Amino acid sequence: MKYAFIISTAVVLGTALVSPETYARKVRSKLPVERVYGQRDAMAKGSQAISTDCVGCGEGYTLSDIRFSGYDKKASADKESFFITNGSDRTLTGVSFYIVYETVDSLQLHRRWVKLDCSVAPGETEKFDIRSWDVQKSFYYHLSEAPKRRRASPYTVRFDPVTIYLRYE
Repeated sequence: MKYAFIISTAVVLGTALVSPETYARKVRSKLPVERVYGQRDAMAKGSQAISTDCVGCGEGYTLSDIRFSGYDKKASADKESFFITNGSDRTLTGVSFYIVYETVDSLQLHRRWVKLDCSVAPGETEKFDIRSWDVQKSFYYHLSEAPKRRRASPYTVRFDPVTIYLRYE
């Protein structure tokens, strides 16, 4: 009994005398990173962010200065493709937007946020390919060809722009 008390007291005193650094453990934490499609970092440098449809707010530029069109995704596809048209008089260097996937009866299936780094000249259109939301390949865009060998459900899409980035010229 006496020895157990002495040993436990020595352990407690020895622990108190050890510096906190010896207990410290390096822990690596990985912060979540948003997916950015593209290679350039043009959105941050020399660009103005427009996040409203207010004509007087963004020096006359609005979210409606860009248009989304030509969306396509077959049931067997791993990627979705669409076009972005820059209707402004400045180079579009990036865009962030929501894609809303809905049934043909307008019931929402999925919604995701996408941020694209790009360089679309004024008045021009560019095609973009992004990874598909439908990893199980059980849906197809309603204007695409329906699959012949398996069952898949049609859907529609809606693009909701959040922010566009226009380069100062």
